[in-house]
Amino acid sequence: MKNKFIPTNNDLSYYPLLYKALEDTVGDIIEMGTGHGSTPLLHEYCTSRRRKLHSYETDKKWLAKFEQTANEYHSFTLIDRGAWDACSDQNPNPSVVFIDHAPGERRKDDLIRFKDSAEIIVIHDTEPTGAGDYRVRPLFKQFKYVVEVMSNAPNPHQAGAWATALSNTVDITKWIGQEFGNYKIVQWQK
Repeated sequence: MKNKFIPTNNDLSYYPLLYKALEDTVGDIIEMGTGHGSTPLLHEYCTSRRRKLHSYETDKKWLAKFEQTANEYHSFTLIDRGAWDACSDQNPNPSVVFIDHAPGERRKDDLIRFKDSAEIIVIHDTEPTGAGDYRVRPLFKQFKYVVEVMSNAPNPHQAGAWATALSNTVDITKWIGQEFGNYKIVQWQK
């Protein structure tokens, strides 16, 4: 299964961190925002391991692309754009939270919302200057353990999506140096 988590482009830079988070935990997973990259992969992983996956989405058309795959291990919930609190209200102590939802500016709120309840949080689009500058990086200092995957562009500080994993309970720094194809887990780039 690990081979399925090797990114094929910079938009999938979160794959290695998501895989490691799933492998280092055993409880429920929350997916905040569905997508062609994350939803089918999480569905396959969680269904094969009989782990609960709760996917949340605000776009009805986007959710319709995936909800037919719902099963006893994978639920889908359509929520209003401003109702992301439902994720933590319905699942107060998840093992893994994957944050990749719209609006991107909301991601910082959810990062803090889950900082003491989730074992590991994986958040996408964390590069310092890209992705609309969601202003999540200043919040990383509130976590004991932080690692990331930068883009594999010639100058990763100027191109491509980054992803970051954060935890206050699981020492994820042991992942540093692990490679997934052309992508490598590195220490937090403060």
